[in-house]
Amino acid sequence: MLCTAGAVVMLAGCATSGQVERWHLTEPKTPTPAEQLAQASAQPVRVVFFRQTQATEKAAQPINLYLNGQYQASLVGNTYTEQNLCPGAHRFAVAFNDVQRRYHTKEEGQPVNVGTDPMQYFRVTEDAAGQAVLQPAPASEAQTVRSLRLLQTHTLPRVIRNGCNRG
Repeated sequence: MLCTAGAVVMLAGCATSGQVERWHLTEPKTPTPAEQLAQASAQPVRVVFFRQTQATEKAAQPINLYLNGQYQASLVGNTYTEQNLCPGAHRFAVAFNDVQRRYHTKEEGQPVNVGTDPMQYFRVTEDAAGQAVLQPAPASEAQTVRSLRLLQTHTLPRVIRNGCNRG
């Protein structure tokens, strides 16, 4: 009972203070290369995923992105997310809201070999059938896309970064 009363008083204080919580969905920032590690046998690379919305009925819906079965972001609008990964085999998955499948999409996806280039880009979009798809994009093409001006920040990645093997 005491906890309930305390919660009510705290909420009433917030409501009368005139303060409004503001969420920042994006940050004006461009991708940067991964920091290089001293004495590492493999250097991490920055993998950038950007979304280019199209004029479709699903344009306003977020596309969930999973890296190796772990949540990275739900991309909305013309934004990007980035992650440091080690070169080698990974699995990337994308899907519109997959709650009906109980988010099993994260266990699926496509195998991707991340190379050693310091920056690698992938376009997140939808195909002609309206399904979310992931496509590699050459750096020269990706760097001209307006999506790479807004880093999406309103969700937190849950990707576990174990670092690259130390040599």
